Amino acid sequence: FCFFFFFIVLEKGCCDKCLLGMLWVGWWWMLVMWLRWILETKMDQVVVTFFFSFFLLFVLGLREMDSKDLNLFVLQYMSRKGYQTLDAVKSELKTELGGDSNAAQLLQQKVNDVHNGNSVLNFLLFHVTEDSSSTYKKSYCALREWIHQSLDLYRNELLPVLYPIFVHIYLDLIAKNLSREGEEFFQLYEREHTDLHAGDLVRLHSIKTAQQLQENEYARCIRMIKTPIRLCNYSLELFLSFLTEHRHVCLLSIINQYIELKLQSAVQDEVDDGDYRAASGVADDEINRMRVQWGLLEGDPMCSVLNVQPSDKDAKGPDGLQGSGQGEWKNVSLPTKPAVQDRQELEDVRKMVRLSSQSLPSTCFYTFFNSENTMNCVDINRDCSMVAAGFSNSTIRVWNVEENHSKIFGIPDASREDGSEDFSSPKKRQKTSHEEEESPYDLFVGHSGPVFATRFSPDNKFLVSCSEDKTVRLWSMETKTNLVAYQGHGYPVWDVAWGSIGWYFATASHDRTARLWTTDRVHPLRIFAGHLSDVDTVKFHPNSNYIATGSSDKTVRLWDIQKGNCVRVFTGHNGPISALAFSPDGRLLASGGHDRKIMIWDIAEGRKLKSLYGHENKIWSLDFSREGNLLASGSHDHSVRLWNINQVRNGAVQKGISLPSKSPKPQKCPELLSSFFTKACPVIHVQFTWRNLLLGAGVHQPLPSSN
Repeated sequence: FCFFFFFIVLEKGCCDKCLLGMLWVGWWWMLVMWLRWILETKMDQVVVTFFFSFFLLFVLGLREMDSKDLNLFVLQYMSRKGYQTLDAVKSELKTELGGDSNAAQLLQQKVNDVHNGNSVLNFLLFHVTEDSSSTYKKSYCALREWIHQSLDLYRNELLPVLYPIFVHIYLDLIAKNLSREGEEFFQLYEREHTDLHAGDLVRLHSIKTAQQLQENEYARCIRMIKTPIRLCNYSLELFLSFLTEHRHVCLLSIINQYIELKLQSAVQDEVDDGDYRAASGVADDEINRMRVQWGLLEGDPMCSVLNVQPSDKDAKGPDGLQGSGQGEWKNVSLPTKPAVQDRQELEDVRKMVRLSSQSLPSTCFYTFFNSENTMNCVDINRDCSMVAAGFSNSTIRVWNVEENHSKIFGIPDASREDGSEDFSSPKKRQKTSHEEEESPYDLFVGHSGPVFATRFSPDNKFLVSCSEDKTVRLWSMETKTNLVAYQGHGYPVWDVAWGSIGWYFATASHDRTARLWTTDRVHPLRIFAGHLSDVDTVKFHPNSNYIATGSSDKTVRLWDIQKGNCVRVFTGHNGPISALAFSPDGRLLASGGHDRKIMIWDIAEGRKLKSLYGHENKIWSLDFSREGNLLASGSHDHSVRLWNINQVRNGAVQKGISLPSKSPKPQKCPELLSSFFTKACPVIHVQFTWRNLLLGAGVHQPLPSSN
């Protein structure tokens, strides 16, 4: 017992060899005493010595099983689970095993078992040491220099690795209460990622403390969902070799926890959309395989023009099956279209000008003066007779172009056929006192905050508007009064859109939801929730069975109105989505945003067809021509551009997006047909009329004076 007490006291103060020697001496001493007491028939001492000797043997076995055996057992366990170890860890284990040939052979056997397995290459770190901020900086700087010095063939593949590592290094420093070091690291490398991730960097930079890191929803999503990075086999080997040879343990830890490396068959010049997807929290590849009824409504006059079957007949999904329900599909309930509207649509279709890459549309542009800091939105009705604009002072102005043509434009109304307005200059016509006092527009007052969107109903009888005051208002164009104020959103409402026939309209809000309304009810029929940030824009499908939403979380979603669930998730944009447009046949969806790119999506197959580039600033508006051959886009770069959609439909599928680089500007996009520039007017609205006249609108911004 004195020996046992001596062992306990000295355990933490002696080296392993001294303790092992003491244990062996103690065990042999117990064995001798045990034999002696057996010969002297002292059974009490024999029993005690027997149990004590076995206890010492047990302790001796534990001491013998040192770290090399523990590492060997861990290696065996991880090999059975399908993990592949790092070369650096294997070399360290071999060094620790030393001259133990049996253990070394067993280790090599387990390593061979791992290499011969079918598991995909994974990163496993057995432990992560407490790295200082300088280690993070040195490792990131070394990785950055190594990637930029790589061959051009592999550089584009490796560049996407930098941003997620940058993000998680910053969050790791914040989590370890190294806020000052994290701020220095953020400021040092922020500029490299501003072009692609400006919005995310602002949200990331708002996290300053470990408590904010735990409470911030955006940070939790980043930490929970691994970022997918696709690399070819050779790029992956180069990347692993660099990290293991230079022992960048902190980077390996980040990759193991927060990055999902995916192996692809060959080198790609462009990065896959998934590399830039927002943390949506859903398996978008599974959602995009759901069937969608993308055809037009039965009786739509465009069915014959576009040669498309109605949505309840032969609209086929990606697998060739009939629509969404193989004959069981039912369109959303809609009111009967007025006969006057039917006749007007047929007349418009009859007089429609066919457009193509060889026959571009005529263009008319509305410029608003003295409104550069107040006007937020503009809309033009289907027959171009009225123009509505929303302002920051919570008012809406509606111009009747037919009745007040000379007052608005200062020129005679050439459309009049009776000759009553036949004069060469508006100055020759003497105005009455009543006309001088009369305003050229109707002023709608009702909102208590800036108005962000106005939309005319398809029959021109109503106007719907949304505002910062969280309400949506319905206005009568006959009485010029507010009919209904719809309340339901808890935050500002950014956008509103009508269905193809009317009756239904949808809203997009800062509360990260879109909502479906009807004109006869004050409460929403559906609430579409799923976006992780503001829903910035909303658009109805031509058959009114779906709505599309674009969000600041960089995703575009398609929602089923009847079921209320999401049936498509499109990822690939590098910034908030600010514009959406459906093709007239309902098959394609175009999206544009702050990343200056337009992406064309195939709704039926749930994939991207093409990425169109050419704009030099944010894209605010998109619209297809009536037969769907052309796409018009309006941007903050003071331009309206026309794109050849037939070439997109017939061209090869593009599976990526171009990476920004310091190389010269890319060549002209082959789908770009023409560009129309304004002098000093950002384009906030483009629209094709039913007869294929292209309309645009914007606010004039005076150039700064040279003084």
